[in-house]
Amino acid sequence: MIPFKFMKGIPALMLLFILLACEKDEIPVEPFDRGDAEDVQLEMGSNYINQIWYDLGENKVVAQNSKLDWDFAFDCNDGEYWIYLNGSTATMAASTDLTDFDDDIDQSSLAYKPDHSSGIKDSLSLGRWWENEFVWVLDRGYKADGSPRGKRKIKFTLSDDGNTVNITYANMNGNNPKKGSLTKNEMYNTVSYSISEDTEVEIEPVKSSYDLLFTQYINVFYSPYTPYLVTGALINQSQVMVAEVFDTP
Repeated sequence: MIPFKFMKGIPALMLLFILLACEKDEIPVEPFDRGDAEDVQLEMGSNYINQIWYDLGENKVVAQNSKLDWDFAFDCNDGEYWIYLNGSTATMAASTDLTDFDDDIDQSSLAYKPDHSSGIKDSLSLGRWWENEFVWVLDRGYKADGSPRGKRKIKFTLSDDGNTVNITYANMNGNNPKKGSLTKNEMYNTVSYSISEDTEVEIEPVKSSYDLLFTQYINVFYSPYTPYLVTGALINQSQVMVAEVFDTP
């Protein structure tokens, strides 16, 4: 005998069979000409380790690098001094409100913040850093296997002509201090620095040579506040604009 609690679902189940049996055949949609559209497959590697710089006009990869190859980049535009963090490794920064690099840092009070994925400059983690030149703590995010890349205390100082940012950094306890610099180059949007290599590294290609960057980056959810690593495409902001079309299939 079928238990009562299961019998109650039988009429609904029979009705479902009746509706399925009476369903009309689907009407196929005639395919339409999509023009000269091309399908391209890009290999970002295991754990999305690669960053791929792509030119739509030439339909080719212009450059490619491991996302672990750099930590931050300096804006090359005249009169701009922004510093961009490597969001593909979930790099974030926190201000210490200290100006003396040798001062001890109370890490319990630090509030880390990533760059906003929109690229809006006033939403960058370091903001207008040149107005106060505080000491910062850089959380370098994660390696491809999820292990942390470590933290560094770091200070940026702008040269008198505004074309160079001087960099001083060390381990959190002050050990292994290093110095470096980045100087603007008008052929590029940004120039990049690697803490692992202690030097400038070539990452972003010439600004006129690409349209899209396929990469990981941080998206922030606000309820609750959660920086989250996602994979997608970013535009070359010096020459590309994007509009979302809602009324076209």
